[in-house]
Amino acid sequence: VGNNDDCNDENGDINPDAIEIVDGEDNDCNGLTDDVVSTEELNSVFRVYPNPAHSTIVVEMENGGFVSAQIINPVGQILKSFDLDISSGSSSIALNNLPGGLYYLRLLDNEGVTLGGKKFLKL
Repeated sequence: VGNNDDCNDENGDINPDAIEIVDGEDNDCNGLTDDVVSTEELNSVFRVYPNPAHSTIVVEMENGGFVSAQIINPVGQILKSFDLDISSGSSSIALNNLPGGLYYLRLLDNEGVTLGGKKFLKL
């Protein structure tokens, strides 16, 4: 497709809304290949529990504040985007409108820079 919606016209999974994975490709079109942080670094940024979850997950983060959050499905579509107040150290997210399945929660700072992400399972 000859447009500005993706950076690889031969692969629709490679686009600016995609989640970067380690595969030798620039999945999220930011000009960097495989630019993911280590699991250890992600675990130090925030945690999500319970996992798996039924109706609510809790996001816990030291030195939290106001962040943007995105819930993303396995094909990279952003299903929900919202602001989250973690200034007390934790905040809950209702999952009532999501069908059961695997999701990715991405947190971004106020400039849109990704702080980290976590997979979670909605039962």
